[in-house]
Amino acid sequence: MELLARSKAKPKLRLSMESAVANRVFQGRENPAIAIARGRLRTSVEDAGAALRFFPAAKPLFSRYRELVSEKYPHLAR
Repeated sequence: MELLARSKAKPKLRLSMESAVANRVFQGRENPAIAIARGRLRTSVEDAGAALRFFPAAKPLFSRYRELVSEKYPHLAR
């Protein structure tokens, strides 16, 4: 039995980066726009508006990430 159904929807935004870069971006220590410009964060965008809306909309996720890191993985909170 397959628990997850495959969606036919295509992502409007894909982000790829090394884990160290993701950690800095999610903790607010690295600016995503600068990381993109320097090639540390790679994007694939189908909808440019989605890219512009993603980071402001993801702020609650980043806040929770910082809490989780400080509670369970303090060695990552530099």
